[in-house]
Amino acid sequence: MPRKTQLSQKTPSKISASTSKQNVKNQSSTQMPLEQSFSKSQKTVENVEELVNNCVRYVLYRAGNNLPIRKPDLQKNVLQHVGRSFDQILDKVTQILKNVYGYDLYLSDDTSSTKQYLVSTALPYKPDLVGFNTNANEDQNAVPPDVNKILILLVLTHIFMSNNNINEASLFAFLRSVKIDPDEKHELFGNVKDFMSTMVKQKYLSTEVDEITRRTIYSWGPRAEHEISKHEILKFVCKMYKDRLPKSWTTQYEQANAQAKGDDEVVEVEAREER
Repeated sequence: MPRKTQLSQKTPSKISASTSKQNVKNQSSTQMPLEQSFSKSQKTVENVEELVNNCVRYVLYRAGNNLPIRKPDLQKNVLQHVGRSFDQILDKVTQILKNVYGYDLYLSDDTSSTKQYLVSTALPYKPDLVGFNTNANEDQNAVPPDVNKILILLVLTHIFMSNNNINEASLFAFLRSVKIDPDEKHELFGNVKDFMSTMVKQKYLSTEVDEITRRTIYSWGPRAEHEISKHEILKFVCKMYKDRLPKSWTTQYEQANAQAKGDDEVVEVEAREER
């Protein structure tokens, strides 16, 4: 006779026990990913804060040489593998630098294909604070604490008063007129031609080559536009001429107003002129 296949049957108690064990197993397997997910989210927040702090320290370190900071440098040294979070992190870094340390971190608006950032003090220095002394009673032989800023402002003043574009020959002729010979080592400024190259690297100056004459043309760079007040430049020039008002230089006065960040600054400057 053919053998009958016997089907195993579980008693209700065994089925209930088996189902209970399976539910516990499923609940456990569901709970672990949730706990891991929460842990990962906590670590993500901590990692973002750490990235921001590291980036702040890196920018402060690089700010000392006044050279542009390239986006690839940030990604390589402090913001690795952040992907689309780069801009969000950099916004937080920018806020901390300004609110805590008094620095502005901003994008250089030059024509470079690679994004570059500049760091400037949030309180721009003015000509009369860095050696432009027009008071005859003061000690004219005193060496200012930062002589390089004097040379920077002299160069920028000449460019600004020359409608923002001058060739190298014109600039060097101006420097010689104020007893600064670019071909000789100056007792205060050292090698002037080398420092001119430094000004270009630090984005105080922008350069281009004239297509016809092939001469180098200098103009204000993005750092100069951000740090130096053209109204203050005009005030300094007026002190030199004594009987001139800023409005008498129509083009320069309009450019200074255009640079001003708000109407309040323009009104304030005009009020000081009328006094």
